[in-house]
Amino acid sequence: MTAGVNNYSNLTIMEWEGVFELWYPTSRIEYGLNKKDRVKNGGIAPDIYIPWTPRHITEDVDLNRAVQFLHSS
Repeated sequence: MTAGVNNYSNLTIMEWEGVFELWYPTSRIEYGLNKKDRVKNGGIAPDIYIPWTPRHITEDVDLNRAVQFLHSS
């Protein structure tokens, strides 16, 4: 589930010495802010779910899957 992360946009990035980055949104969409409009169960299920594994520490697993997806289209 997305846990509502898709409700945010217009990211601002703070960077420290080229080592650490903090990305944070500066705006939020209106859809879903009212209780009656909120998506139930914590967010929107993605079309392609990539579960986290320890490989994510050393490899960009999500990007690799995206590249595979583009090559198969």
